[in-house]
Amino acid sequence: GSYQLQVTYGTTNDVPDITSYFSMTGHHISWAIRDSNGTEVISHEVYVATGENHYYFVRHNQYIDDDMNWVYTDDLTLYLGWDPNTYTGILSTGGLGTDGSFEITYGFNTLNVTHATRVGYDNAGYFTEPNGGGIYALTGNLESTYYIAHNLPGRTDADGKWIYSGTETVNLYSKWEPQLFPVTVDKNGGDQDGWYQATYMDDHFLVITQVTRQGATLIGIYANAACSADKQIADKDGKFLNVTVAGFLKDGHWVCLIDDVKTYAKWAVNPTPTNSGSVDFVDSSAATVVFDMSSTAVAEAINDASKTAVNVSGDGWKMEIPKDILAGSAGMVSVSAQKMDDTAKAALPASVKERIAGKTVYSLDLSDANGKITFAGKKITVSLPYVLADGENADNVKVYCINGENLEEFDATYDSARKVAVFETEHFSDWFVDVLPDDSSSKGGLSIGVIIGIVAAVIVVAAVAAVFVMKKKA
Repeated sequence: GSYQLQVTYGTTNDVPDITSYFSMTGHHISWAIRDSNGTEVISHEVYVATGENHYYFVRHNQYIDDDMNWVYTDDLTLYLGWDPNTYTGILSTGGLGTDGSFEITYGFNTLNVTHATRVGYDNAGYFTEPNGGGIYALTGNLESTYYIAHNLPGRTDADGKWIYSGTETVNLYSKWEPQLFPVTVDKNGGDQDGWYQATYMDDHFLVITQVTRQGATLIGIYANAACSADKQIADKDGKFLNVTVAGFLKDGHWVCLIDDVKTYAKWAVNPTPTNSGSVDFVDSSAATVVFDMSSTAVAEAINDASKTAVNVSGDGWKMEIPKDILAGSAGMVSVSAQKMDDTAKAALPASVKERIAGKTVYSLDLSDANGKITFAGKKITVSLPYVLADGENADNVKVYCINGENLEEFDATYDSARKVAVFETEHFSDWFVDVLPDDSSSKGGLSIGVIIGIVAAVIVVAAVAAVFVMKKKA
């Protein structure tokens, strides 16, 4: 279109808002209006108070003098400047993450992008419908903010140039692909490590290479090397448990976003073939030995009438369990001789800590799927590792059970060939091995009768604190 603007020589003229007389699809009038030589004649500003557009003649050119009076004496054709509009759209996550946005300029096919993001997922591009539906709308390097638009009916032409000039917000939708996180399963005494993949918010591992161990069956996968019950991540098939393990699982879904995660296998050992009168389970590297009572091989061995005991051997320790004690046991049976750590030792009474200084304390345990197994009045023979120091007498080897603030002393036999202290017990607790000096029948130990006499005397004289070491014969 065109507009005729009249000005009067020698006077200052206001310039009306002439923009309403012109339009150009996808464009807006630029601030400057120029002559054919490109000289700016009319400029523009917006009044802050009213928001109104104001056009005015520009001082110091061949048309306007210093007093802003018109001095040009001929007809003049001026030209509007046009700038393409920039349009903003939304890159939607469908409520699954943080939405992004894009800006594109009319007549162009390149655009600037602020990415839509979703925890644990990679962005596979943007489509006209949710979940990768409709038309693939944007292509380009997903690692940058540079994209090329195409295939947007009514919005781009065949070359991907933006031609839409309406006011409606354009929504495009992210397509999500879950990220894969490599996980190593430490064989933890097995034959080879396993290689797995975890997918964010999935409910199972993808097994690449199965972790294996000859003579044992995989129980599950754990977050720590001790394979603590509260750190189990998945069962033997890689199915995640419906529990929360901090940093790994939430409500039975994988939420760990770290590459090369290391986890640990836990095994149920199979019976070791033997011609003796016992069923033997051996895991020479383990503080806890587990066997599965529901396993056919285990059930057949336990039910063999010629077997009267179950021998369980771990990392230097051994337990000889009468078979009757295991009658009625269910599921996974766990036999443990765990070494007490420094934190647990620090929590013991002060007088007990003094006695165990420098010694290994073993926490003995026998349990199944229903909890701790009772001994049914029978005794278990236990062998705990101990190496005699120079000057120590094998005949003076004793074992002690920690019972609150008291220590119970038990006779033991030292097996010099296996370097173990062997004793019998009717219950499990925390135990350690010690050796009495040759000139003492009990290292600070007192017989029950003496203890009673001392207690009576203390009642008469004063109340004192003491650690009683009760000497017992199995």
